[in-house]
Amino acid sequence: ISAGMMALALMVIITISWSRYDANRVAAKAVEVYHEDKVGSLLLALDSDLYTLREKNKMIEALGVFKDERALPKLESLVTHRKCDHAREVCQYGLKKSILKIKRDYRGLWHVEP
Repeated sequence: ISAGMMALALMVIITISWSRYDANRVAAKAVEVYHEDKVGSLLLALDSDLYTLREKNKMIEALGVFKDERALPKLESLVTHRKCDHAREVCQYGLKKSILKIKRDYRGLWHVEP
């Protein structure tokens, strides 16, 4: 049992570390363009036409990792209450997940309605 617990703990640590690494990488690109802090630059980038929907989804995910409440008004304004349409708008599932993370109310995948 102890080897299994160690493997699970290692997997959790790697997943958390990768999420933070990826969020910082995405934010660094926005900081290069907007010269604000990570969150401020990401919020400005979400309003820009320079980025694809896929890139904006990564930005939304990064904001959820950073858990900065300054992002809530912008993220909440992007909620459409419609099913995801990845060809036309940001992922609603990812958006709701990031909002819950910022509000510190995210309990897992089952907590977010698709």
